[in-house]
Amino acid sequence: MYIKLIAIVFLFILFSCNGNQENHSTDAKTETVTGTDDDMPAMDIAAEKKSLNEQSRACIALMNKLEEEMNTAYAAGDAVAAKSIKARIDSAAMENVKIGQKLMALEK
Repeated sequence: MYIKLIAIVFLFILFSCNGNQENHSTDAKTETVTGTDDDMPAMDIAAEKKSLNEQSRACIALMNKLEEEMNTAYAAGDAVAAKSIKARIDSAAMENVKIGQKLMALEK
C-alpha cells in the first residue's frame, strides 16, 4: 500500500516538475523588412523583369524540348517514360506560371 502511494507521489512530483521547466531552446529572432515595389529603383525593376523574361524563355525552351522527347517516347511505344516526361513538362509549366505572376506583380 505504501509502495503504491510513494510511487503515485513520485510520479505526481515528476510530472508536475516537468511541466514547470522553462524552455531553453534557441529562439531565433528574425527581422522582416517590408517594403513596396516603389522602394525599388527603376533600374532594379527593369533588371528583375529582364531576368524573369529570360527565365520564362528558358522554361518554354525546356518544355518544347521535353515535348519532343515525350513524342519520341510515345512513338517508340514507351508510355511509362512518356508519362514521366509529361510530369516534367507540367512541372516546368507551373514554374513558368509562377514566373509570370512575378512579372505581373512587378508591373503593378
